[in-house]
Amino acid sequence: MKRLNSATVFFISMLFFIGVLTVASLHFFSKVNDQYIMVQSGTKPTRFIIDNYKYVQNKKGLVYSLAFLLAGTSFFIMILLPSEEVKKKKVDEPVKTPAPPIRKDSPISAVIEQPETKEASEETEDEQVALPKPKAIDVLAEIEEDVELDEFTEDTYHEIVEGEDDVVYGTEEITNAAIMDFVHKYPDSALKFLYRKRLDGKAVSSEEEEIYRNWEKRKMFRAKVKAYILSLMEWDKMPQEPLFEIWKRMRDHIYEVID
Repeated sequence: MKRLNSATVFFISMLFFIGVLTVASLHFFSKVNDQYIMVQSGTKPTRFIIDNYKYVQNKKGLVYSLAFLLAGTSFFIMILLPSEEVKKKKVDEPVKTPAPPIRKDSPISAVIEQPETKEASEETEDEQVALPKPKAIDVLAEIEEDVELDEFTEDTYHEIVEGEDDVVYGTEEITNAAIMDFVHKYPDSALKFLYRKRLDGKAVSSEEEEIYRNWEKRKMFRAKVKAYILSLMEWDKMPQEPLFEIWKRMRDHIYEVID
């Protein structure tokens, strides 16, 4: 069963409100007619009011009901009419073409199927050339790997103390112990700093780039982060996978191993 959203509730409430006012208007109109009689006097009929008090009260109720009914109906119609912004948006909205189908035979990104042509139909599947994979991993080639894994040992891990060397909250030089603590607590941010990409593959913002440059000024280099991630995960190199999958593997490993 679908839940009612606020727009649906408001729509039903307005219909109920208009319905109640319609019934009330008919009721008061009927009561007004019941409070007088028509008597033929000469050539024209004359109206005689039976109960003047009830006649006046029902007449006021009829006037109020009709006034609220007119206002409510006008407001309801105004809401239903599309605004100028919506009309303009519909006119200016570009037509979206469907994305090409994607295969599942690549861990980083799928091969995009190209429309068949006369030449392509003659080629075998082995001769077809797949589009190049995204260069999410190529960014690591720029990192100078001059960091020894021995710099991140168990003794270094026990030196972790949140202070001025803390990556996020500190202001002084970032130590190896602080880098280890940062990777343990924020593996997603560590990957973003390393790849300069978000977990969905999009580039980081200019504000995030500024933060990363500030960290590098404090001696936290991408080579150190990469070296510790390799040491932590016992990898020879970073896996050829989307960042989201790498983050999940790191998160699970840290949850199981790190106290």
